Amino acid sequence: MSEYVYCSFTDAATPAIGLSPVLDAWDLSDSSREIDSASMTNVASSGFYSYDISSLDMSKPLVFRADGGEALVGFERWRWGGIGAFRALRRNVALDNLPFQMVLSTDHVTPATGKTVTAKIKKDAGPFATCTNAVSEISSGWYEISLTKTERDADTTLLSFTATGCDTRGIVLLSE
Repeated sequence: MSEYVYCSFTDAATPAIGLSPVLDAWDLSDSSREIDSASMTNVASSGFYSYDISSLDMSKPLVFRADGGEALVGFERWRWGGIGAFRALRRNVALDNLPFQMVLSTDHVTPATGKTVTAKIKKDAGPFATCTNAVSEISSGWYEISLTKTERDADTTLLSFTATGCDTRGIVLLSE
């Protein structure tokens, strides 16, 4: 059975069609690169692109970065995410080792290593507050944070990660 990574790109908030995006993927358990600049396929001229990841070991903690190409600028050029079996996020259940990548603000591409990352959390309609646990660096610009049971007591959780010289990284978590 084939498994795919899917992502979409936009140009000025409009679906970007006719790109030649490439995919990179890493195994977080040993920092090895599992996919190196592999070409993605356009899905029915929709602005969505795919790559067959059937050959990867889905039991490993895998993350990807897709590059839509130089024609796109800023946040519209890049997509990040996890690969493998997805589990439903349950409300009021701690979430360990949530991975995310930080990149330098000088070019919006270069992985930011050795940074002190500040993590803020917003639950449902509440204000942003500092996360309970500190962010830890994994490698190659990848970091992780564990969220407490109390921090996961929300239907919608917004996370904001900042560091000097880096683009702000935002993550939205939805609970079932």
